[in-house]
Amino acid sequence: MPARTVLAAMKPAVLPLDSSAELDQNIRRRRRRRQAAGLIVTIAVAIWWNWPRGDERFVGDWGLYRANRDQPSFLMRLHRNGGGWCTHLANGKSTRCKWEVNNEILTIGYGNPGSPPALLFRAQGWLQTTFGWRLWIIWAEEWRVLEIDRDTIRIRPASAGEVLEMRRIELASG
Repeated sequence: MPARTVLAAMKPAVLPLDSSAELDQNIRRRRRRRQAAGLIVTIAVAIWWNWPRGDERFVGDWGLYRANRDQPSFLMRLHRNGGGWCTHLANGKSTRCKWEVNNEILTIGYGNPGSPPALLFRAQGWLQTTFGWRLWIIWAEEWRVLEIDRDTIRIRPASAGEVLEMRRIELASG
């Protein structure tokens, strides 16, 4: 083999000028995409962090007491994001719930206050009884907030009725 051929075979391949420019452009494009993605994630976290939350006075674990009773009939865990859990102590069933306070009216549940769709209500009860599934509360209840203290909130059904008390309690985590 002639020396010239051997040297030509050993010579490193040189990229044409266009390929080098394309490579630099691709690297810059990827860097810009990563920066844009980082910026989007940062904005999303900032929005989530500062998003309006449920009324802080209601956040926490509560027992719902009827007048002159020492034991609660319901336990409620109300989260900052407007979600929570309600447990009926008579049957021990827990369901997820949504809650909000507007104009001193506390609303817990989904749908139209006071009128659960009968078929859905029966289906929810059957699924909970049969399979033990914890489902969403599919109706809403409204209470007028009468008085708020650090550990006690007095409420009455919006349509009138017995005054109830929500008392702050300690629930086990889980």
